[in-house]
Amino acid sequence: MGKKVVKLLLLLVLIMSGTGTISNAKAATVKNNPLKTVSGTIKEDGKSVKNSLVLIQDKDNSKWIHTLTDGKGEFKSKLSDGTYSVKAFKGKNSPWFSVNEKFIVKKGKIKGLKEGEIDLSKKEKSKKPSTQSSNFNGVLKEGSKGLKANLIISKYDKEEIYTVSSIGNGSFSASLSDGNYYLFGIEEDGGFYRYTFEFTVENGKVLVEGVEQSNLFISIPTNAYSGKVADSISGLAGAEIVLEKSLSDDEYDTEYIQSTTTSKQGTFSLRALSDGTYSISVYHETYYSWNSVTFTIQNGIAYVNGVKTSSFQIKVPDLNVKGTVTDGKAPIGNSYITFEGQIAEGEYIGFSTPVDSKGNYQYRLPDGNYTVYSIDEQNRNTTVNIPFEIQDGKLLQNGVVVTNLKIVLPPVTFNGKIVDSGVPLQGAINIEKNLEDGNMEWYSAVTDENGLYSLRLTDGNYRVTGGYLFEEGQDVGLSAEFNIINSKLYVNGEERSILELQIPPVSVNGLVTEGDHALTSGSISVTSEDQSFYSWKNLNPDGTFTLRLADGNYKVMDVYLEDGTSASINQSFSIVDGKTYVNGELQEVLKISVPPVTVKGFLTQSGNPVIGYLYIMETNNAENPLEAWAYTNEEGKFQLRLPDGSYKVYEVYLNDGTTVSSDMEFKVESGQLYVNNEPAEGIQIEMPVTTIE
Repeated sequence: MGKKVVKLLLLLVLIMSGTGTISNAKAATVKNNPLKTVSGTIKEDGKSVKNSLVLIQDKDNSKWIHTLTDGKGEFKSKLSDGTYSVKAFKGKNSPWFSVNEKFIVKKGKIKGLKEGEIDLSKKEKSKKPSTQSSNFNGVLKEGSKGLKANLIISKYDKEEIYTVSSIGNGSFSASLSDGNYYLFGIEEDGGFYRYTFEFTVENGKVLVEGVEQSNLFISIPTNAYSGKVADSISGLAGAEIVLEKSLSDDEYDTEYIQSTTTSKQGTFSLRALSDGTYSISVYHETYYSWNSVTFTIQNGIAYVNGVKTSSFQIKVPDLNVKGTVTDGKAPIGNSYITFEGQIAEGEYIGFSTPVDSKGNYQYRLPDGNYTVYSIDEQNRNTTVNIPFEIQDGKLLQNGVVVTNLKIVLPPVTFNGKIVDSGVPLQGAINIEKNLEDGNMEWYSAVTDENGLYSLRLTDGNYRVTGGYLFEEGQDVGLSAEFNIINSKLYVNGEERSILELQIPPVSVNGLVTEGDHALTSGSISVTSEDQSFYSWKNLNPDGTFTLRLADGNYKVMDVYLEDGTSASINQSFSIVDGKTYVNGELQEVLKISVPPVTVKGFLTQSGNPVIGYLYIMETNNAENPLEAWAYTNEEGKFQLRLPDGSYKVYEVYLNDGTTVSSDMEFKVESGQLYVNNEPAEGIQIEMPVTTIE
C-alpha cells in the first residue's frame, strides 16, 4: 500500500508552558547532506516577473531573503525545505508592490500551484504613511552626513509595504499603526541597499527588541569602491550592478547586499564592506553576466585574484547579435527573445532581451554556440529553434558571418476563449505537442483583457492539458485535442475559427475547521484519484473554499495553516453530475476537519537552539505508516499535528547540512502526548556535538 505522507511545518511563534525532556538522539550515523539550490520562476498573471528584486519570508523561522529574477523571471537561492511567502517585489523603474504568495520547498523543489512556478496575485502598491502625529521618527545618515532616501518597510501582519522618505538632512517621520514591521532596505535614485531590523508598534509606541524608541538612528556606509562596465568602445549606461556576499563555497549560497545603476559613462560606486568574499553581477537589456567579478575584502581593501584594486573594471562584449522579429510580413514588436547556449564544456547559460516596437533587437554574447528557443509576446509564447554561433565576437549562421539574425514566426493559427457558461474568463492554458521523433513541445497562452487567447502554432497534433484562472487562483482540469493543418484549426475533423474551452462549474463548496472554529487563513491541496490532476486553493477568511472539478474521483490531500503547520487529510470524495459525494452521500458542503496540535518540542545542541528538521514515522502501522516532517524555527521550537499512534524520530537534518540518526520514541493517545508512557507537555531533543565523516 502507498504511504500516507504528512507535510508538517513549524509554527512561527510557539509559546510552550512546559516540556518533557528526552535526550537520547545519537550520533551513530553522521552524513554530509548539503542543501540543494532552489530555482524557480516568478510570474504575475501568467507573465514572468523579469529583472526584479524580490523579498521572500521563511515562514518557519521568520528569516527574510532578498533575491533577484533574471530576464526570464527565474531566480536561484539556497533555501531549506519549508514554507515561504513572497512578500514584495520591485521591477526596474517601478514602485514596490506588496504580495503574500505562499509556496513550499520540498526536497529542493518549489511546490506551488505549478512545480517550479510562483504566480503572484493581489498585489498592492507601496504606501506613503501620514507624517501627522508621527511616532516613527529618526535620522538616516550616510557616514556622518544626512541622506535623502526612502526606507522600505513591510508590515507583515497586514501584507503592506510602506515607503518612508527622509529629507536632505536625513530626518524622517511617519505615523504607523500598531503591528509588526520589518525594515528591509534603503532605496535611493538608481540603487537599493540592504539594511534590516524588525520593530513593533504597540499602543502607538515604537519598540525595537522590546525597548521603546522615540528617535531612531540609522547609518549606512559611505561609498568606498568604484567600478566601470564598458565594451571596447564606450561605457555601458543603465546597467544594474548587483553585489552579493558569499556565505560558503557554494556559488548560490549568497546574501544580497546592494544594487546600483551605472552612469552614462558606465561607472558605479559601492558602499564600504566588511571582510569576506563578494561577487558582482551585471544586468542590462543587452547583456547579463552572473558573478562577473569575484573579490575579497581584507581590512577594507579589495583584492581580485589576490591583487589589490581600487576600481572594478568589467569588460563586456560589443553588440554582436542584431536582428528582427517578423511574421514574414510585419514586424512583431514589444516582445522578448530567449537564447540558450553553451559557452564552455558543461557550462550552459540562458539570456532574454527585449524587442522594440519595430521588431528590432540587439544583444552581447561571448563566444559560444547558441539557440534562439522562444519568443514571448504580450499574451503568448512561441517555441522556435534557430541555432547560431559567436566566434571571435562575430555572428555566424551555418558557418557564415551574418549581420542580421532574422527570426520569422508562423502566423497566429490558434484562437480561443476560456468560458463559464459562455462568459469569458481571465486565465492561462497549457498545451503539448507530440513530435514525430517521440519528443514533446509545450506551449502556454494567457488571455487578454477580452478573455481571448492565441498562439502561433505550426501544423501538427496538439492537446490542451490544463488551465489556470487568475481571479479564482486555481488550476482547472481542461482537456481538448485539435490539429493545425495548413495553418488552420481543426477540431474533430471540422475547421474552426476558435476553440472555446468550457471550464467545469463550481462543483465543490468546502469548509475547513479546527475544532468548532473555521480557519481564517491557509490553503488546501486536492488531487485526482489517478494523480493526473493536482490543485491548490487558498482559503477564504471564513474558512470556506470552492473548486471547479470535472466529474471523477478525488482526494483532499493536505491543509496548510498560516501558523506554519500542516495536516494530512486524505479524505476521498467524488464529483457526479457536478455535485459532491462522500461515500455515496450528497454533500452540500465538503467539511474538512483539521486535527489539533498534539506534539510540541525543542531541538537543541549544548543547550542552544538548533535550526533543522526531523523525520518521524509511525511505528504501529507497518503496512501503511504515516510519515511526518517537523521544522524548527530560530528558537529551536517545532510542533506537529499528529493523530493517535506510536511514533519514532528516525533522523534529524541540521541546517549545517549534516544528518544525525535518532531512536527517540513517543506516542499520542486521545490527543495527549506521552513520553516513556508518561504524559508530557512537550519533548526536547538534544543533539550531540558531531564530527562529519
